[in-house]
Amino acid sequence: MSGDRFCCEVMLRQIEDGLIAYDERYDEYNIVLKSEDGIDLLQKIDFCPWSGDKLPDSQRDKWFDELEEKGVDPMNDDIPTSYQSAEWRAASSRV
Repeated sequence: MSGDRFCCEVMLRQIEDGLIAYDERYDEYNIVLKSEDGIDLLQKIDFCPWSGDKLPDSQRDKWFDELEEKGVDPMNDDIPTSYQSAEWRAASSRV
């Protein structure tokens, strides 16, 4: 992948069009699937469908682990502001 978070221009356009969702909390990419009842479902992808490049490993498990270490239950407690974006990953890499 290039220095930015998108592997190719097609991926960037698909994200802008809402066909691919990028979740910066987890550094995770998902195909957006539309269901009949209007609820969007997400299917995580590990490779870019257009360039074939390997996408970054999801940080979802690490996100939950760090919140648990801080005594935060993401299902019931307020999520700290830094964990609502990629900020937590930047802070973790500096430690």
